Amino acid sequence: MALPNNGGMRWRSDRPLVSIVILNADRSEVLGTAIESALDQTYENVEVVVVDDGSIDDSLDVARGFGERLRLVPLLRSGRCRSLQMGFESARGELIAVLEADAQFAPTKIERVVQRFVADVNLVAVSNGGGVTADDGRVVALPRPRLATGRVDRTLLAHGRYAHAPLSGMTFPRHLLEEVLPVEIRHGVDDPALYLAIAAGFRGRVDAVREPLTRYPHALRATGEERIDQRRRERRVTVEEIGRWARSTGRSHALHDDAELICLDAKAGEAIPMARRLYALRRSIGEVVATRTSPGQAFAVLRSRAAMLL
Repeated sequence: MALPNNGGMRWRSDRPLVSIVILNADRSEVLGTAIESALDQTYENVEVVVVDDGSIDDSLDVARGFGERLRLVPLLRSGRCRSLQMGFESARGELIAVLEADAQFAPTKIERVVQRFVADVNLVAVSNGGGVTADDGRVVALPRPRLATGRVDRTLLAHGRYAHAPLSGMTFPRHLLEEVLPVEIRHGVDDPALYLAIAAGFRGRVDAVREPLTRYPHALRATGEERIDQRRRERRVTVEEIGRWARSTGRSHALHDDAELICLDAKAGEAIPMARRLYALRRSIGEVVATRTSPGQAFAVLRSRAAMLL
């Protein structure tokens, strides 16, 4: 299948305009730091767009304090996918980097990512590594899977995943977002990274900069039954989205009996026959091999799934 490109045209220059779209909702205490990190880039051809999703705290005042150095898009409470869409519609860049308000970019983030897009005009997404800021100010790299490079559509069709960064570690060319947005939110899963990563995986090559160029907070994730329900909904959406893209390209996928969904259903208390549990475990082993998961991450994935199944 032929690779798509950005309308058959290369970037207008080797220093294309990059729009950093910051998504904020009631995070006034960290929004200023996120904005400063976007403005303090070694790459100069940057514009900053702040989308405020109906905040009732001081977020609007924080953003307005930066004056004309950014463009502010205030919304009524709309959600992350809608916020990204409105930010994209206000952006003028050939490349779109997304930053959620509780994260920050390293100063060289945009410079390093642009280098990849300029080197390969057919890239449809570039992920970058991430880290958290330790108490002493050091940035400690997150232990993540090996970020994928190249074509990943076969991996998506066979295993329903590939290793990409969270939303604040992803950058996209304008033409991809023009094609994909707005997304249809399914099962209440309002996660732009999920929808965009799958779309990118079917539309062309992806690349990665493995340096920790995005700094994330020490955020607590949902736990217990709430977290399991969230993961089940996210995985169902993933399988449905891959199925939709597969049908649109006349291809088939192997996710009708998805291993992760079987594990999550078992953890949620559904009656899963032992044969299906063993099948899910075998599929999980094949998945971590096919997706080039690092040994440490592979062990963690298999241990987690075995605990849900047994």
